[in-house]
Amino acid sequence: MTQAAGLLRRFGRRYAAAALSRLAWTLVRRADLAVAEAARVRGESLVATAVRAEEREFAASLHDTAATTLLMVGVGQVRSDAPWLPAQARRDLERLRGSHGEGAARSRADLVTMLRAGLDAVPLTVEFDGPGELPLPYEAARALADAAGEALTNVRRHAGVTRATIRLTGDARELRLDIADQGAGFDPGAVPATRYGLRESVRGRLARIGGTAAITSAPGEGTLVRLEWRSDDG
Repeated sequence: MTQAAGLLRRFGRRYAAAALSRLAWTLVRRADLAVAEAARVRGESLVATAVRAEEREFAASLHDTAATTLLMVGVGQVRSDAPWLPAQARRDLERLRGSHGEGAARSRADLVTMLRAGLDAVPLTVEFDGPGELPLPYEAARALADAAGEALTNVRRHAGVTRATIRLTGDARELRLDIADQGAGFDPGAVPATRYGLRESVRGRLARIGGTAAITSAPGEGTLVRLEWRSDDG
């Protein structure tokens, strides 16, 4: 009986060890599967977020370029035979062609160069006050320059003046970009939420790079668009 009892105890211990080992393997396997599933869901979410951001940027680029140019001609704000119009149409097309993935091949860009290039796209006299150059991460420079371009387009379309000023201060760590005019002005609080230009082409662009956009204006008092950005690198 003693020998039999010993055999039973040894068998019981081996069985328990095997059962615990099997249970541990099952738990580890389930944990691995859960981690893999979480990673898959997270990856799909990141991809979907990136796609939505790219789609919003393309829509903003379309709004800022071809759609705005055609609208200005269509409502009679710009004559169809305006001398600057063909060059503007070419720039619109080039901007749309390059709006998908153009920053992937470039890590940095000069914001001042981008801003000055954008001045040619708007038939305004623009006074620029800023440094000779300001290299930034490409996506930040592109967003800031495009938001400034939309602000200048709004001056051309709504302010009733032919002059504006751009002032750039700061450095690659932290900067402020002001676009101002002494035109008709408006009540920012009365702008419908459906107005795409301010919502996406200005505020949305800055939000996507971690910056902010503030619009200060009142009827008869001109408009100031202030764009601020700070590098994540500190």
